[in-house]
Amino acid sequence: MSAVQQLASRSTEVLEALNDGVIVLGPDLRVDFFNSAASAVIPELAQGQSLEQCSPEFSQSFAEQISRAYRGAADSLSRSFFRVAGLVHYFNLKFAPLPATQNGPEGVVIVLEDITNDALSVSEVQDNYSELESELRTARKYQEALFTSDWNDGVLSCRAFGQPAFELSGDFFEIGKIGDNYLIVLGDVQSHGIEVAIKAIALQHLCRVNVAQVSTTSELMHRLNDFVFHDHQGTFWSCCLFVGLYNPASRMLHYSRAGTPEPLCFHADGSVEMLSTGDTPLGFFEEELYQEGQIEIRPNTRLLVFSDGVTESAPLEAPMDCYGQDRLILNYQSLIKPGSFMHHCSSLVDSVVQFHGSRHFNDDFTIAELIFN
Repeated sequence: MSAVQQLASRSTEVLEALNDGVIVLGPDLRVDFFNSAASAVIPELAQGQSLEQCSPEFSQSFAEQISRAYRGAADSLSRSFFRVAGLVHYFNLKFAPLPATQNGPEGVVIVLEDITNDALSVSEVQDNYSELESELRTARKYQEALFTSDWNDGVLSCRAFGQPAFELSGDFFEIGKIGDNYLIVLGDVQSHGIEVAIKAIALQHLCRVNVAQVSTTSELMHRLNDFVFHDHQGTFWSCCLFVGLYNPASRMLHYSRAGTPEPLCFHADGSVEMLSTGDTPLGFFEEELYQEGQIEIRPNTRLLVFSDGVTESAPLEAPMDCYGQDRLILNYQSLIKPGSFMHHCSSLVDSVVQFHGSRHFNDDFTIAELIFN
């Protein structure tokens, strides 16, 4: 009695009880045995026939693997698919060669594990992930459209750079005209993710909506703080914010600052002035009294406004050493030339990148360079 016949006679009851399909091929690769689970997968199975005769689609899907198993490549495991009753099914395929004789291999056992449900679940996850990626790209494009990276109208010019630590940013920056004044806004919503990006967009919109209804930047900041404080909805969040209103007739910049790094004014005479008036970030205290500072903008004055992702960036090998405000001032002073209206924002960004050692930052990174005529 051959090994195939012995297997069939001794193990029929056990093989029939298995949920996985089992097919035993003889030395000539013809079907010598199959259980009910295999028959459910390939209804055309018949003893004495080749797999190609029983099911050409199944044979084509696994022909090379079956051949390899017959040549002795035991335990080869793979995933493939073919149609069963018109529907696509996914299978893991496992082989076990039967004992060889002097005339060659006695045959091979094929085990079919139907993993259709698992495979479809993975497919659905991949589809959902692809859909999420598409939505994130759309949201990022929307954020970029709201970010003022380039402005020049004869009164002032601006170059700004913003890069999120992840796909979406909690930072935002904008310049816009409100009547005769110019609105300058830089915000940094704490943390990361989709929810943070939505809050950043909402705050940016509220700045534009409310600025025309208030007479001072401190009043605008108070309204925004009221919104953030009462929008916690069980989860605390906050935002660092700089708001400036520039009047070109008086050449005065009025501003309020809530937790952002101090913006830097570089005057044509070489002096540097910090916009130091400031208070706590939005959302901490309901009755915070935000102050308003002011500074005279002389001709050819340059203003740097930036998030803490710039000054707190650190070398990858020395995370305790931050770029800092002093290094920012020195690097920028080395770039500007007296009487020049050339922008150096990109060179300044490069200096931070070189210091950090990578263009990938752990925090959202925003810096804006304004030049006043």
